[in-house]
Amino acid sequence: MRSLLRRHVASVVLLAIGVGAFLGLRLGRARPRRPPALRSGRQPRPQLPQGDGGSLLGSLPPSTPPASTTPRADPAAMRREAARPVPPAGAPPEPASAGRDAAVAPPAATAPAAADARAAAGARAAAGARAAAARAALARVRHGFRRRPALAGAIAAIALAGVGAAAGYVLYARDAGSDVVGSSTVEFVVTEPPVATTTAPPAATTTTPAATVPARPARPALPPVVWPTYGFDNRRLRTVPSALRPPFRSVWTFGRRSLLEFPPTLAYGRLTIALNHGDLYSLDARTGKVKWMFPSGRCVAASPAVANGIVYASFLNRPPCNSKADGLDGEVVAFAALTGRIRWRAAVGPTESSPLVANGLVYVGDWSGKVLALDAASGAARWSFQTGGKVKGAAALADGRLVIGSYDGHVYSLDARTGALIWKASAQERLGARGTFYATPALAFGRVYIGATDGKVYSFGASTGKLRWSQSTGGYVYASAAVWRRLVLVGSYSGRFLAFDAATGEERWRFTAAGPISGSAVVIGDVVYVSTLARRTYALDAATGKLLWTFPEGKYAAAIADVGRLYLVGYTLLYAMVPGR
Repeated sequence: MRSLLRRHVASVVLLAIGVGAFLGLRLGRARPRRPPALRSGRQPRPQLPQGDGGSLLGSLPPSTPPASTTPRADPAAMRREAARPVPPAGAPPEPASAGRDAAVAPPAATAPAAADARAAAGARAAAGARAAAARAALARVRHGFRRRPALAGAIAAIALAGVGAAAGYVLYARDAGSDVVGSSTVEFVVTEPPVATTTAPPAATTTTPAATVPARPARPALPPVVWPTYGFDNRRLRTVPSALRPPFRSVWTFGRRSLLEFPPTLAYGRLTIALNHGDLYSLDARTGKVKWMFPSGRCVAASPAVANGIVYASFLNRPPCNSKADGLDGEVVAFAALTGRIRWRAAVGPTESSPLVANGLVYVGDWSGKVLALDAASGAARWSFQTGGKVKGAAALADGRLVIGSYDGHVYSLDARTGALIWKASAQERLGARGTFYATPALAFGRVYIGATDGKVYSFGASTGKLRWSQSTGGYVYASAAVWRRLVLVGSYSGRFLAFDAATGEERWRFTAAGPISGSAVVIGDVVYVSTLARRTYALDAATGKLLWTFPEGKYAAAIADVGRLYLVGYTLLYAMVPGR
């Protein structure tokens, strides 16, 4: 109802101002531009001759009476007037009494004087004509002053129309950007998405088609893939069943004095983690010892992915990491998971998009605005799709649809096999620029959940792309959401960590952390872990938001886990932790 009233108020205001502007302009044109003499039935007065020197008012002799009251001069008067001496050119005007004295002057007695009188009479007639023209001009000026209120009204109406239009736009933008409450009956699938466990690899990322497996002697099976990709699975739900609960204590740490912005993967008994300065490490999950390392010489801001014995990693440009120079490039590199041997390298734009592996393809986005599908075996490009801005987040996959956000303010749904566009959605309009999408989407319940830089969390229909709900958080949302049961759990730069109803977007609980939240949360068991830029990690009850435990480390990514350990990502250190004090 409030939204409807806002729309109607804005419409009425704009309509009233528009009508006022129209009437003001009509009033300004209602009286034709005619001199007063024509309106009163009198003949127009003579116009001021061109080329006459002096100003308009200076040409009017002060002794000359108005033309309407001056009697026609008879011959005797003309003879008396001729006796009056003609003032030299440029002489100052005479005082008013001189005209009265001239009326009783004696008549001229000589012929030269008569000629001079006739010349003087002609000069006086010309002066009278100039005076009449001046009076007509003054009358027009006075007429203009009488019209000025109507003109001022028209100008005021136009100004009000501009103000009204601006006010209407403000109301429209505020209304268009207001929070939207969703419905549990519209494009919402009640069945929860399947959740993989931490003891067996997801089938979509680890099973090699039988036709591509060469005949060879059987060899011992690799340890399981526990945490294969950023966000745990290809839907990017960031939720895993587990019996682990805080408190925890550290059993080993790893660090190389470089920022750890994204979490590791865990497969085949190895943790694979990328450091911001460009080195990729494979660590023994039990001891933390280095098994192999790849120095890329590039910047890194993504998690690797593991599938079929291969580690796939994305790399940005060479330092400086935040360079805005033209011609920057990046690459995606595939490594043998156990040895680190390079299988292939693919040149792309600078990419901080954590790879997604499925359907024999590796999906990434890059700073050139492309979404790319690379052959998982060779790195060859299979298809690409061009967006209108940088693609910084990772893609999510469900039901054959690849969903990814872009810095052009849109979310795209693409056919995962062909790259064809299915739909394109956008952030809500607001004053200023629209929000952009850095966060990686999460796909659940037939919905897409994604945060934006306008401070909102959005839910779009996965099939249609239509906005189903939006909720404000009070700050930028760079973090990707975790979806647990029917809650969407996400933090923002406001320091708020919020739980929204997955169907309607209504807030279920909130926790205020001591610092902005940039990194993504993860739910392990029934505990949600989130870190802040104030370098502290919080463990909260996922159902209620109750604080269970804190650890004085962490900044971006929170943690991953296996059956018996929590691997907490600090600012520069990776902690292997077990339950206990």
